[in-house]
Amino acid sequence: MPTPSTARMHDFEVVSNQEIADGIFSLVISAPKLASALKPGQFVNIAVPGDASSLLRVPLSFYRADAEAGTVELWYAVVGDDTRRLSQMAPGSTSNLLGPGGRGWFVPEGTRKALLVAGGICYSIGCVFYVLKKIPFMHMVFHLWVLAGSVLQFFSILLFVL
Repeated sequence: MPTPSTARMHDFEVVSNQEIADGIFSLVISAPKLASALKPGQFVNIAVPGDASSLLRVPLSFYRADAEAGTVELWYAVVGDDTRRLSQMAPGSTSNLLGPGGRGWFVPEGTRKALLVAGGICYSIGCVFYVLKKIPFMHMVFHLWVLAGSVLQFFSILLFVL
């Protein structure tokens, strides 16, 4: 039996809507119930006011949710009429959205150390293959282990430092 959806209708008010790069905007909305319900990997569907002929909502993943402040920050690119109208929403503007959509994901506790240790182990294993470089293709295997170590180190920094 399928799990019932956690998506609900939420009214929101625009706190800020600023251009942060050429054609890229940061929209901060006030939606306290939504901010406390969002998990990484989920998204919302925003109703953009201004054009009655636009029937579809704009699906956007969120950049940051602050449950204490009751705000959600969304980054988006202006790529069509709906996102162009979204970029014109001023602070104080209101609308509604449907969310959170998707199952979301979480990073289990202890993953930080596991990624760091696994990255170090991959580098160490790569050193063994580097010493065996006189055997055909061992230098390529060395690079694969070092690449694996780099990827693991990258994700440990991305997930837990930045």
